[in-house]
Amino acid sequence: DMTEEDQLLNGDGTGNNIVGLLKRSGLQTATATMGAKLIEAIKTAKTGIRKNTPGFSADGVLINDEDWDTLTNTKDGQGNYMIGNPFLVDGEGVKPWGVTVVPTPAIAKGTVVVGAFKMGASVIRNGSRGVEVTNSNDKDFENGLVAFRPSERLALAVRYPAAFVKITVTTPTA
Repeated sequence: DMTEEDQLLNGDGTGNNIVGLLKRSGLQTATATMGAKLIEAIKTAKTGIRKNTPGFSADGVLINDEDWDTLTNTKDGQGNYMIGNPFLVDGEGVKPWGVTVVPTPAIAKGTVVVGAFKMGASVIRNGSRGVEVTNSNDKDFENGLVAFRPSERLALAVRYPAAFVKITVTTPTA
């Protein structure tokens, strides 16, 4: 699953790799520093998606899990968490800004993607996942070895690249 997630985001299109979301042209881009400015950039990205792809609304945010930890620990001047109390989670998970947040190690630290994932792109699967097992490969039988070969065929169709905003998190200058 992690390999698949990495390919869907970062695949470079060479060999057996698909062209991942972050390698597509036409994505909207933005930059922000970690903390309050990133929170503002995510909110602005939601507006940018509605403006540049009429009829679309952001439904998700992908963020590196370490960046998410940093962001959820951001407090305002009064010591309140800026994304709400991290200990209160509704039945569907954390949904700040009205969108689902997916913290994942598959996206590089310092990169956030805000998008209309349901309408802007789709994963196309050809068949299902498969695993082949054999002990008749080369000298496997003689040596008591078993070879496993997992496989899955999929493609990523990004029909509306402007339905996604890639935010690069920069380090504040001193």
